[in-house]
Amino acid sequence: MDFRFILVVVRLTGIFLAMLWAQSWYEPALRSWQALEVGPVVVWYVEGSEGLAEQVGQWGADAYRELVGLLEFEPQAKIIIRLYPSPQSWAQAPVPDYRGALMPPPTIASIYPFPSRAQIAALTRSEVAVLLLQQLYFSEGVRMQNRALLYMPDWFLRGFGYFWGEGWTREDLVRLQDIPEEAFVEIVERRASPSPFYKSLYKSIWFWIYRTYGQRKTMDLLYMTRLTRSIGEALYLTLNLSETELWEKWQSFLGTLKGPELRSEEELERRGIIAAAVASDGETRAFATLRDQRVQYYLRLNGNLYELPGSWQWRSGYYDPALSMSFSNQKSLVWTTYEKDRVVLRRWSPLTRKYEQFPLPLLAVQGIAWQGESTLLFSGLSPDGSVKVYALTLPQGNLRIVAQAKGDLLYPEIWQSDLYAMWQPDTAKVSPLSVLWEPLRPVRLEKNEWRALSYPSFYATDGGWIVHDSALTSVSDIMYGGHPWTFLKDTSYAGEWAYGGVQQWVGSSPERVFFLRYRGGKMRLASAPRSNVLNQSAIFPPISAAEVIQLRLQRKGTYVAFYAPPIPRFPEDTVASDTPRQRRQPFYLFDEEVSRPRRRRSRSRTFELPSADRIQPIPTARFISKVPYHWGLWELRLEPVLHPMMRLGWQTTAVARDWQGDHEWSVRWTPYIDLRSSELVLSYTRYRSRLQPFAQLYKQSHYFPARRYNHTLRITTWQGKLGIRYPISPAWTIEGYVVGLYANRYHVSRTTEQNLSAQTQRLGGGIQIVQDKLSLREGFPWIGWQNALRLEGYFSRGQWSYPMAYLNIQRYQPLLNRMVLHLGGTAVAGGQRGRYFLLGGVPEWINYVFENRAQIPLLTEPVGYFLTEYAFVPGFPYHARRGRNLILGSAKVHMPMLAWRREMRLPSRQVYGFDWYLSYYIGTTWTTGNPFSQKNPIDAEFIFRPPLVISVQALKSPFIASFGTGIVFQVMGLPISVEVAWPIEEGRITKATFIAGLRRNF
Repeated sequence: MDFRFILVVVRLTGIFLAMLWAQSWYEPALRSWQALEVGPVVVWYVEGSEGLAEQVGQWGADAYRELVGLLEFEPQAKIIIRLYPSPQSWAQAPVPDYRGALMPPPTIASIYPFPSRAQIAALTRSEVAVLLLQQLYFSEGVRMQNRALLYMPDWFLRGFGYFWGEGWTREDLVRLQDIPEEAFVEIVERRASPSPFYKSLYKSIWFWIYRTYGQRKTMDLLYMTRLTRSIGEALYLTLNLSETELWEKWQSFLGTLKGPELRSEEELERRGIIAAAVASDGETRAFATLRDQRVQYYLRLNGNLYELPGSWQWRSGYYDPALSMSFSNQKSLVWTTYEKDRVVLRRWSPLTRKYEQFPLPLLAVQGIAWQGESTLLFSGLSPDGSVKVYALTLPQGNLRIVAQAKGDLLYPEIWQSDLYAMWQPDTAKVSPLSVLWEPLRPVRLEKNEWRALSYPSFYATDGGWIVHDSALTSVSDIMYGGHPWTFLKDTSYAGEWAYGGVQQWVGSSPERVFFLRYRGGKMRLASAPRSNVLNQSAIFPPISAAEVIQLRLQRKGTYVAFYAPPIPRFPEDTVASDTPRQRRQPFYLFDEEVSRPRRRRSRSRTFELPSADRIQPIPTARFISKVPYHWGLWELRLEPVLHPMMRLGWQTTAVARDWQGDHEWSVRWTPYIDLRSSELVLSYTRYRSRLQPFAQLYKQSHYFPARRYNHTLRITTWQGKLGIRYPISPAWTIEGYVVGLYANRYHVSRTTEQNLSAQTQRLGGGIQIVQDKLSLREGFPWIGWQNALRLEGYFSRGQWSYPMAYLNIQRYQPLLNRMVLHLGGTAVAGGQRGRYFLLGGVPEWINYVFENRAQIPLLTEPVGYFLTEYAFVPGFPYHARRGRNLILGSAKVHMPMLAWRREMRLPSRQVYGFDWYLSYYIGTTWTTGNPFSQKNPIDAEFIFRPPLVISVQALKSPFIASFGTGIVFQVMGLPISVEVAWPIEEGRITKATFIAGLRRNF
């Protein structure tokens, strides 16, 4: 195999990456992070966002104090809220998983700005609630074994956090109006991916519990879960409900939320979308959607679909990014995208067919409206924490403030020379909790003052405007979150509507109106006749809408009562007056039923005002300093490992990252049971940009005693690796690297005059392309691909050695909703000077068998032992075959046994830790020519009888195969496998082999 081509590829890749690095084709990291303290909460923010950070701190401190008082539990550490300046910077930050038994619970919550401060407050309260629950269940006061036993599904942890943080809102009613049947199956089978729809579905569980059993029982359920370490037992002890009964009652409750039958409407796009806009012709439209963890924009023009520029990475979560799109009368399109520290407005003109972009010094933008063809009107969140109405002049890009108020102004619109908007109270002045349930009000600007429109006080408007010739239409929350409401100059009325809850108007034509609505758990783009909007009708709020208002007022009233200033209540004189002499009865000593009248004396009491520690105001913000550079523990694992040569070892893995996620350090140390062998790996990766440099130092020291290997040897190998990794997409990654190797073999004790000590130095490099598009279910691989292509080689003394072209393909495919088909294939080409591949055995085999142990590559050059790799086939011993080229295929069917029985209930315990599988393997290795060449020593057997060495050529079939069945189960997080495999050699099935091992790989 000629590896000059590989060298050319490596050099070209290095030149390409160097050019990208020189041109700085990446987004710079955020700098100037500051910190301020609000009571028990610390807020990290980017310099310039002090106003918004102070409000975030007050919302966080309010939620912290509220839950600490209800749960009667207070964490030892302060809560940190990291406020990112844009959704993209939040989406690119790494997400740690702290649920391991050895890891401390998290103390940092990450949030990002919305155009509405009420939404930011809701997200802040929700994330603080989740942090406090994690502290309650996994804090230092809980034993390590109890942490490992508690399984915390999203419906329990995230569902309560978002219910307590947001409350029960009209958006939840809209999303749950039409629930697809497969949604319940996905919950039972642990396939539900984080999305706003599932957030509302999980919140509905807690809303039903809270409404049925009250606040005290809800808190008792949370605390009893900590004591019993089981959600099912806590449900039974607290609410006298089993998991099945909770499922049935919850299903019955969801049935009451189902909306009425809808008229057939035209859905313009069959996919789920986030934002959309429709031009005045009704045919040209644009929309944004989530695909492969990226926000992508599309334009449908003349029946063709075009992708618009500006796509950006988005982490899938329980919120969708706030995006805006709008068409002008001449079909010019504008849409919002996000960079790492700002919002960018992009424009496409149908006349010039060119794109323009306008960076804005704002954190978020909402409700774009055209004023002619040269001015854009929208509401924007400024870094100081205020929401105002802005105007952008095109094409100059001049930004100016049009209007502001003591509160948030959303969805601005110009109609008949007047400025209309939706107004929400000022979150900086009003009590933080009450603003979450404060409805939006339609207002009009008159003589520099905002005046409320004629509108029922118990309705709330949202979702933009539709402009008519003589009226203006918005969206009311009366009918499951969306109903058209038309405004005239002096009056307003509801229109006829039977097309489902409207979330937002996105455009209109002379005959139809276009809107976004939820259907089947996703946002859809639909249309309806314009006449239905303008026709007047009489409607009344349903019971569910009234219940939302009642809950809002109830919690708001509780909040006001808690923070209201204390009113002194002076004691009343409760002493009974003396009986008049005329009414006194004669008293005799022998009277038993009549007591002698007495005059009770009153004692003076001094009234004391309530102490300050009982009713505490929200603390004020205090600037601390710049956020210091520090790192935090990202991962900590202690686990046993089994090596085919060194046997039992104990692996300690620790990963640390700085708080911003720009740098990662990791150490992995594995000492083995002989106390003479060990492995140490030190690595560093820089994530500050899209190009990710990495470095690794690896030391391997293995000891081989003479009783097994005829010579007492120690082989110590040092490897240094430097490279650059470039994520092409969330699923695809390419990396190039250079490697330096130094290996030293010590002949510790010699029984003969022969000295086997040797040293080797090698310099190499390679390139690797990896695809990882695998979806997990509770850590159990379920569907997707895992592919890798690697080209590698080493150079020393003017010649190439140990070349390798490696291809690995893994496919996971669900079958019958309960099984997973796993197909795997590996092909490696190394040539005559390639590395060795030892075929046989299974990973981390406990009762292992090693064939021809003395013939592993120990006495070749020392680096050969380090580069030797194992390829696994169950049923055969280690080293059953050996060669420098490899072909290996496998097919496995996995069946999680505890999940095989379909029980429709909420998940409260892990079920995919008990896996039954059937497997089939076939593979071969060879060195020269092809697998069937007789020059290959794969069937050679050596018999050592010093001073003679006898070689026996058996001419075996080069291919070996096996089939078998086994079970993998979890014991305190450690996967243990028990398997029976039947080897197939020379076309014959031989004796079955019992295998026990640690099966960490699926």
